[in-house]
Amino acid sequence: MKKLLCVLFAGMLLLSGCSEPEEKTTVCKVEMDGMSEQITLTALDDEVLSMKSVMQIPYSLYDIVTDEEKAMFESQMLENFATSGIQVESKSTEDVFVLEMNINFAEVNYQDLVDLGMMSESDLDSEMISLQKTLDGLTSSGYTCE
Repeated sequence: MKKLLCVLFAGMLLLSGCSEPEEKTTVCKVEMDGMSEQITLTALDDEVLSMKSVMQIPYSLYDIVTDEEKAMFESQMLENFATSGIQVESKSTEDVFVLEMNINFAEVNYQDLVDLGMMSESDLDSEMISLQKTLDGLTSSGYTCE
């Protein structure tokens, strides 16, 4: 009886030591050529669940001056990212275009991300987006992540 209680107690300790998967948020930032981006990744352990990107692009970077050029640029940017699983919004000031993109990785088609240049072809076989691989890729591209 004493042995059985010890086994049950040990089992309870092992089970209580197992933790639930932990959701975490990581923010990565970059500034280059006058453009800036902040990416917020939400992950469950190593699986990225969603990504929010806020990109600020000065019109001067593309020699955009007139309101007509600005409207055409904004329209093209929004159209480029229009796909299922990606929500895109924009704001602009006189000098800067701001693109906000939210990606739900449970809904997005990975091939669409490859086509947009946001994911490599070699990652298509993956069942999930790895947080660690994503962070490695971002930091090697000049982003700082916290």
